[in-house]
Amino acid sequence: MVYEWRGHSYNVPAQTVGEKLETIEKKYGEVTNQNFLDESRAEDSATHSLFEWDDAIAGERWRLSQARTILSCVHIVVRRESTDKEQAIGTVRAYVNKEIDDGRPGGYVAFHKAFEKTSDYQEIVIQNATRELKEFADRNRKYEKFSGVIREIDAL
Repeated sequence: MVYEWRGHSYNVPAQTVGEKLETIEKKYGEVTNQNFLDESRAEDSATHSLFEWDDAIAGERWRLSQARTILSCVHIVVRRESTDKEQAIGTVRAYVNKEIDDGRPGGYVAFHKAFEKTSDYQEIVIQNATRELKEFADRNRKYEKFSGVIREIDAL
Protein backbone atom coordinates (compact mmCIF):
# COMPACT_ATOMS: atom_id res chain seq x y z
CA MET A 1 0.00 0.00 0.00
CA VAL A 2 1.28 3.49 -0.84
CA TYR A 3 0.57 6.38 1.53
CA GLU A 4 0.90 10.14 1.09
CA TRP A 5 -0.06 13.26 3.00
CA ARG A 6 -3.04 15.34 1.85
CA GLY A 7 -3.88 18.76 3.23
CA HIS A 8 -1.14 18.61 5.83
CA SER A 9 2.33 17.13 6.09
CA TYR A 10 4.33 15.98 9.07
CA ASN A 11 7.94 15.31 9.99
CA VAL A 12 7.50 11.58 9.35
CA PRO A 13 6.83 10.20 5.85
CA ALA A 14 3.22 9.20 5.24
CA GLN A 15 4.44 5.77 4.11
CA THR A 16 6.06 5.18 7.51
CA VAL A 17 2.90 6.25 9.34
CA GLY A 18 0.66 4.13 7.11
CA GLU A 19 2.77 1.05 7.69
CA LYS A 20 2.77 1.70 11.45
CA LEU A 21 -1.04 1.96 11.36
CA GLU A 22 -1.23 -1.35 9.47
CA THR A 23 0.86 -2.95 12.22
CA ILE A 24 -1.40 -1.49 14.91
CA GLU A 25 -4.51 -2.75 13.12
CA LYS A 26 -3.06 -6.26 12.90
CA LYS A 27 -2.12 -6.19 16.59
CA TYR A 28 -5.40 -4.79 18.00
CA GLY A 29 -7.92 -5.55 15.26
CA GLU A 30 -8.54 -1.83 14.76
CA VAL A 31 -6.77 1.53 14.95
CA THR A 32 -7.89 3.99 17.61
CA ASN A 33 -6.48 7.34 18.69
CA GLN A 34 -5.48 5.68 21.94
CA ASN A 35 -3.62 2.66 20.55
CA PHE A 36 -1.91 4.85 17.93
CA LEU A 37 -0.73 7.19 20.69
CA ASP A 38 0.30 4.28 22.93
CA GLU A 39 2.28 2.60 20.16
CA SER A 40 4.07 5.92 19.50
CA ARG A 41 5.18 6.54 23.10
CA ALA A 42 8.50 4.68 22.91
CA GLU A 43 11.29 7.02 21.82
CA ASP A 44 12.46 4.51 19.23
CA SER A 45 9.00 4.32 17.62
CA ALA A 46 8.94 5.58 14.03
CA THR A 47 5.95 7.80 14.87
CA HIS A 48 7.19 9.13 18.24
CA SER A 49 8.20 12.52 16.80
CA LEU A 50 4.67 13.16 15.51
CA PHE A 51 3.55 13.94 19.04
CA GLU A 52 4.46 16.66 21.53
CA TRP A 53 5.64 14.87 24.67
CA ASP A 54 6.32 17.92 26.84
CA ASP A 55 3.17 18.16 29.01
CA ALA A 56 3.51 21.91 29.54
CA ILE A 57 3.50 22.52 25.78
CA ALA A 58 0.96 19.83 24.92
CA GLY A 59 -1.49 21.11 27.53
CA GLU A 60 -1.47 24.59 26.04
CA ARG A 61 -1.73 23.21 22.50
CA TRP A 62 -4.72 21.12 23.53
CA ARG A 63 -6.46 24.20 24.88
CA LEU A 64 -5.69 26.08 21.65
CA SER A 65 -7.16 23.17 19.71
CA GLN A 66 -10.26 23.32 21.89
CA ALA A 67 -10.55 27.06 21.30
CA ARG A 68 -10.30 26.51 17.52
CA THR A 69 -13.02 23.84 17.68
CA ILE A 70 -15.29 26.01 19.82
CA LEU A 71 -14.86 29.02 17.50
CA SER A 72 -15.76 26.89 14.49
CA CYS A 73 -18.86 25.53 16.21
CA VAL A 74 -20.47 28.85 17.20
CA HIS A 75 -23.07 29.64 14.53
CA ILE A 76 -25.57 32.43 13.92
CA VAL A 77 -29.17 31.52 13.11
CA VAL A 78 -30.18 33.20 9.88
CA ARG A 79 -33.79 34.33 9.82
CA ARG A 80 -36.02 35.47 7.00
CA GLU A 81 -38.69 37.97 7.80
CA SER A 82 -42.05 37.15 6.31
CA THR A 83 -45.26 39.11 6.55
CA ASP A 84 -46.55 37.28 9.60
CA LYS A 85 -43.41 36.05 11.44
CA GLU A 86 -39.68 35.45 11.29
CA GLN A 87 -38.55 32.09 10.01
CA ALA A 88 -35.19 30.43 10.68
CA ILE A 89 -33.68 29.35 7.37
CA GLY A 90 -30.27 28.08 8.45
CA THR A 91 -27.06 28.96 10.22
CA VAL A 92 -23.64 30.40 9.42
CA ARG A 93 -20.48 30.45 11.47
CA ALA A 94 -20.48 33.40 13.85
CA TYR A 95 -16.73 33.89 13.35
CA VAL A 96 -14.90 33.16 10.13
CA ASN A 97 -11.22 32.45 9.67
CA LYS A 98 -9.36 35.27 7.98
CA GLU A 99 -6.21 33.22 7.41
CA ILE A 100 -3.77 34.93 5.11
CA ASP A 101 -2.85 33.14 1.87
CA ASP A 102 0.76 32.54 2.90
CA GLY A 103 -0.46 30.22 5.69
CA ARG A 104 0.12 32.59 8.59
CA PRO A 105 -2.81 32.47 10.98
CA GLY A 106 -4.95 35.55 10.65
CA GLY A 107 -7.41 34.96 13.46
CA TYR A 108 -11.16 35.24 13.19
CA VAL A 109 -13.57 38.03 12.41
CA ALA A 110 -17.30 38.22 13.10
CA PHE A 111 -19.23 37.03 10.04
CA HIS A 112 -21.30 40.20 9.82
CA LYS A 113 -18.17 42.38 9.96
CA ALA A 114 -16.45 40.35 7.25
CA PHE A 115 -19.23 41.21 4.83
CA GLU A 116 -19.63 44.91 5.56
CA LYS A 117 -19.05 47.11 2.50
CA THR A 118 -15.90 48.61 4.03
CA SER A 119 -14.43 45.28 5.16
CA ASP A 120 -10.92 44.28 4.14
CA TYR A 121 -11.75 40.71 5.13
CA GLN A 122 -14.53 40.00 2.64
CA GLU A 123 -12.19 38.90 -0.14
CA ILE A 124 -10.10 36.76 2.24
CA VAL A 125 -13.22 35.00 3.53
CA ILE A 126 -14.47 34.39 -0.02
CA GLN A 127 -11.04 33.04 -1.07
CA ASN A 128 -11.01 30.70 1.95
CA ALA A 129 -14.54 29.48 1.19
CA THR A 130 -13.60 28.87 -2.46
CA ARG A 131 -10.47 26.96 -1.41
CA GLU A 132 -12.54 24.81 0.98
CA LEU A 133 -15.04 24.03 -1.79
CA LYS A 134 -12.22 22.98 -4.12
CA GLU A 135 -10.74 20.78 -1.39
CA PHE A 136 -14.17 19.18 -0.84
CA ALA A 137 -14.48 18.53 -4.58
CA ASP A 138 -10.99 17.00 -4.76
CA ARG A 139 -11.63 14.73 -1.77
CA ASN A 140 -15.04 13.56 -2.97
CA ARG A 141 -14.63 13.44 -6.77
CA LYS A 142 -14.67 9.64 -6.68
CA TYR A 143 -18.24 9.52 -5.32
CA GLU A 144 -20.92 9.55 -8.02
CA LYS A 145 -23.43 10.92 -5.48
CA PHE A 146 -21.54 14.23 -5.40
CA SER A 147 -21.03 14.58 -9.17
CA GLY A 148 -23.63 17.35 -9.59
CA VAL A 149 -22.28 19.39 -6.69
CA ILE A 150 -18.71 18.91 -7.87
CA ARG A 151 -19.62 20.10 -11.40
CA GLU A 152 -21.02 23.30 -9.83
CA ILE A 153 -17.89 23.77 -7.71
CA ASP A 154 -15.67 23.25 -10.76
CA ALA A 155 -17.71 25.88 -12.61
CA LEU A 156 -16.68 28.45 -9.98
